[in-house]
Amino acid sequence: MIKAWGIPGLDMEKGISMTGGRVEFYRKVLALFCEDVKIRLPALKTVPEDLSIFSGQAHALKGACASVGAEELSSRAALLEQAGKAGDMTFVRENLDGFVKDLGDLVENISGALGKMETTEPETQSSPITNFFHLLSEALKSENIAEIDRLIDEISQLPLNARIKAALDQISDEVLMAEFANAVEIINNLENQGAT
Repeated sequence: MIKAWGIPGLDMEKGISMTGGRVEFYRKVLALFCEDVKIRLPALKTVPEDLSIFSGQAHALKGACASVGAEELSSRAALLEQAGKAGDMTFVRENLDGFVKDLGDLVENISGALGKMETTEPETQSSPITNFFHLLSEALKSENIAEIDRLIDEISQLPLNARIKAALDQISDEVLMAEFANAVEIINNLENQGAT
């Protein structure tokens, strides 16, 4: 049972509720969270010269941590984001190493727990874009606005071709109009055409 994992720093009850109350969906979000953090961590291991890029990374990690129930790390990412925007290099220097270490430990603990979980679905190799669109489709179906906004933000930071960028713009427009079913249809069309 997922609640028995007992991963330090992770409020799984909150994470499950953020993903529509579905344990299997939460498991997928956790796996995607680990992938995303592993991509971002190397850039955070040294104090950055460009604080605007750093603030963007901290902002993305703030949302990602909140979405899985890692509230304390989300708060720390928010403080680092604020420090980056304010040009407070002292705060960044004093707090970045501890944040990176704790975030790395969390990813390691989640990865270990996911590895022990039995899955009823066959594992298939899919790209991060495919995974993100799958999660976005689920969030749209449950009309989870916070998760929809976070995922659209995450997808927009990936390397995208013109077709997928245009589709993402259309999805954003549909979300603004609360036309969630139309947004899901756009994702379905992309998947059917093999675009993701």
